[in-house]
Amino acid sequence: VDLAATISERESDMLNAAEDLQFEKAALLRDQIKELKRMMNGEKAEEPASAARGSYRRQKRARR
Repeated sequence: VDLAATISERESDMLNAAEDLQFEKAALLRDQIKELKRMMNGEKAEEPASAARGSYRRQKRARR
């Protein structure tokens, strides 16, 4: 898989979505681009925000 080509395609899709006022779709594509760039640099994928929130809640409960 050519990550550079995939990133370029996603960036184009993101701009088109924003122009069409599809901001949620544009934001999703932005996040995908961020992860693809991270992969290109050999970094580990980031934990999804929902999972991070869940772990924060578990930690907060554990402190009580």
